[in-house]
Amino acid sequence: MGFSLIARFLYVAAGISLLLVALHAARLGWADLDALAAQKLLERWEREPESRMAQYWWTRGEDLLRQARDLAPRNADYVFSQGLWQGRRAEREASQSAVALDYRRSAESLIGDALGRRPTWAYAWSELAVNRFASDGPDPPTLQAFRRSLQWGPWEADVLRSAAWLSMQAWDRLPGDLQLQAWGAIRRAALFPSVRGDLTRLAKRHAWLDYLESVLEPPEAQSVRGPSKTP
Repeated sequence: MGFSLIARFLYVAAGISLLLVALHAARLGWADLDALAAQKLLERWEREPESRMAQYWWTRGEDLLRQARDLAPRNADYVFSQGLWQGRRAEREASQSAVALDYRRSAESLIGDALGRRPTWAYAWSELAVNRFASDGPDPPTLQAFRRSLQWGPWEADVLRSAAWLSMQAWDRLPGDLQLQAWGAIRRAALFPSVRGDLTRLAKRHAWLDYLESVLEPPEAQSVRGPSKTP
């Protein structure tokens, strides 16, 4: 009799455990669906900013990302995605406007939260550096984020593209050791066909074409100290 009661208790406990696992898996699956739908909407907002539906895509995408975070609060990807899109929204505003600053500060907070959960995430460090630079210039926290991005993502195309963007704008204000790291990052970026065209466009925009040519010269033709813009 006692054994029968124990067996029934174990069966019930096992059933409850399986139910809880299934419910948890369902929450995670629903969060993934919300995040995927949000990504599609926000990418459409980015492609078609002049559309009459743009504000709806933005608002609905943000709502879905928040829902994904509520369903899976430990998932760093959802936190980072929300921060990434806050930064993208800031780029659409006047660069030093209060609205842009609010979006960038939100981006910094969310990306910082994601990095607290995944501290070796190079792309997140890169986006943090980009957002901080847009608001605060190359201050110590910005340069620290920049260094971390190059440390953890020396061969990640998106990280290298952002490194080139930041370097071309802040070159004369970068410490010498970081200039050398950035120089190497730009050389590596040029090895990616998907990034090389972006390098040329960035160089034209920031009056860096001569220096870019110097960076991309064969090693035997270069000074040990890097491109001619290096002190």
